[in-house]
Amino acid sequence: MDLLGFSVLIYRQRLLSAASPPAAGVAVTAATSPLPGGSPPSSAASPARATGVTPTPACSPAATGPLTSAARSRGRGDPPGSFVVGTSMVRHVRVNGSRTFCHPGALIRDITNSAHQLSLRNPSTHTIIVHAGVNDLKFQQSETLKKDFITLIHSIKQLDKQCIISGPLPSPRFGDIKFSRLRQLHIWLKGHCLSNNIPYVDNFTTFFNRPNLFKPDGIHPNQTGSQLLSMNIELTLRSA
Repeated sequence: MDLLGFSVLIYRQRLLSAASPPAAGVAVTAATSPLPGGSPPSSAASPARATGVTPTPACSPAATGPLTSAARSRGRGDPPGSFVVGTSMVRHVRVNGSRTFCHPGALIRDITNSAHQLSLRNPSTHTIIVHAGVNDLKFQQSETLKKDFITLIHSIKQLDKQCIISGPLPSPRFGDIKFSRLRQLHIWLKGHCLSNNIPYVDNFTTFFNRPNLFKPDGIHPNQTGSQLLSMNIELTLRSA
């Protein structure tokens, strides 16, 4: 691991420590402000104030519609070296040298189409990072979901791009049945990626049993959660 990667790892550990619930009897106050893209207010500080990065615009309504993004590249006008493509979970993800595209409600097949569009429009981009799959769980068709992931990975490889899979976040809101399905998806994805030499971002360990990393809806990561997700992705990208 290079010096920058080590620094990011240390910062991630500090964020996890800072995100731990306060001790009993300790009052906590935080400024509230509307999040970008019309999201409801949260108790987290604005990402722009915390990181100095312009917040992500509203996500695209669908993966097949006009693509919107938030860029954090090495220089103005420089083509991104990688894309982060996913559902609304990645709305506030920031990865150096990458551009983020989020599609609320998107299924794996939608993300496959989006990745294909992005690759055609940006032929110099070498890596596509995918974060999706949770929206597909509602159909309760695990074998179909696995096939869709295999098709997604194959299609990205066919475009001569490196594929990185960012694993699902274990939402504290999910009941036992849905949580079990999500955990099985994580286990299968991790094993499939390992068997096929595909970098996998293990978010399950980082977010498991940490409700303080999520917004009040219990599904989407809050500011600290988004920073940790960004770091997980960046560390995997740098070591790929």
